[in-house]
Amino acid sequence: MAHQKGADETLFLDTRGILTRGYASQTTAGNLFIVRHGKLVTPFTNNCLNGVTRQAMMEIAAQEGFRVAEEPLLLSDVYSTQEVFIADTAVEVVPVVTVDNLLIGKAAPGPITRHLAAAYSRYVRVHGTLIYPDQPEMLAA
Repeated sequence: MAHQKGADETLFLDTRGILTRGYASQTTAGNLFIVRHGKLVTPFTNNCLNGVTRQAMMEIAAQEGFRVAEEPLLLSDVYSTQEVFIADTAVEVVPVVTVDNLLIGKAAPGPITRHLAAAYSRYVRVHGTLIYPDQPEMLAA
């Protein structure tokens, strides 16, 4: 459905039920993060995966001096925030500049997203394990 609407990614909402309320949870590729008033916010793990990339991003952000919080996120929170990005092991950090054809912030990767993308990339290069250690041409630049 995302492809039919010209989108590259799908944002999942939890289902409406006794324990859920239609909050933004994650994407098909990874964990959702927003920047609101200089604070990095991600959904609680009751409706998203608590993967190693999510945990690493939260730890890195805190080490970089950013406040980090887990909070329920309505779709309106995503629409109205300053910055949005997805974090995933395969793609690292991907800025999101539109959601449902609505511009996020200035419709460009924001300064905190760029900062955290660089910090995460450094972290991976230092602490990550090479998948193809004998084939450097297989590594992404």
